[in-house]
Amino acid sequence: MATLAPLPDPVVSWPLQVEVPPVVRSAPERATLHTRPCSKAKRTSGLLLRAALVSAVLGLAAMLAPLLAGWQVYAVEGGSMEPTIPLGSLITVRPVNQEDLQVGDVITFVDSAHRRARITHRVSQINVSEGHQVINTKGDANTVEDVWDTPTHQPIGRVVYFVPLGGYLVFYLGTIQAKLALLAAIALLLIYQTAAGRGGVRQAPDVTRAHSAALSS
Repeated sequence: MATLAPLPDPVVSWPLQVEVPPVVRSAPERATLHTRPCSKAKRTSGLLLRAALVSAVLGLAAMLAPLLAGWQVYAVEGGSMEPTIPLGSLITVRPVNQEDLQVGDVITFVDSAHRRARITHRVSQINVSEGHQVINTKGDANTVEDVWDTPTHQPIGRVVYFVPLGGYLVFYLGTIQAKLALLAAIALLLIYQTAAGRGGVRQAPDVTRAHSAALSS
């Protein structure tokens, strides 16, 4: 009878549990732009500064434009034409032939006593004496006519329009304080534009890229 060898003890194997870390899929890398909000006061100051500069440029253009057309611009230093033309106004004068003048026109002519000065009065009478035209004038604020006749051999201009208080602005712009103030305003505008361009937009660090690098390590 054959003898059977005893069977070996069965080998029992237990399943090996391996903990696999979850796979983290990184989102597509993209640059993220963040804007830094500007304060309301800063925006308001910038707008006011720009408005002031634009107003100054437009004012200068309005004063210089008549000169390009051959007209003259004068500042009124007296009150003889009030209330029609107030003291301190800026008048624009267009050259005119004496034959085209009419009673009631406001004209600017050379002061016979002071050749470098100009007088702006209204034409009160136009007469002809010995074949020559004689023009009499009077200021609106004066009660009597001027004691002199308008020198017709000198250039005469008719007042086209005037800007109240514009003469004071001309006086001020001719001072050193006004020139320094204008240069300071331009410098402040340039500084504001440079600061706004540098601080308005900045790039934030890519958090997704840094997180992926930490997991891979």
